[in-house]
Amino acid sequence: MSLAELIRGVDEAPEEDRQALAVYLRCLNHDGHADNTVDLDQRMREMDAGNKVSLKEMERIHEALKTLGR
Repeated sequence: MSLAELIRGVDEAPEEDRQALAVYLRCLNHDGHADNTVDLDQRMREMDAGNKVSLKEMERIHEALKTLGR
């Protein structure tokens, strides 16, 4: 399958399938990378320092992104 065929297939897929594919690709990109552990450690330190987003704020951001089609 060519990249063009893959892109066409993704473009034609239902939203739920595209979201699942996006999650899969993010996981595939991060699995087994030492940088991922460093990123997670840094993010945990930031959260411990109070740099967090509440569930309410995350839901607002999510809805705004859905409105934009993302």
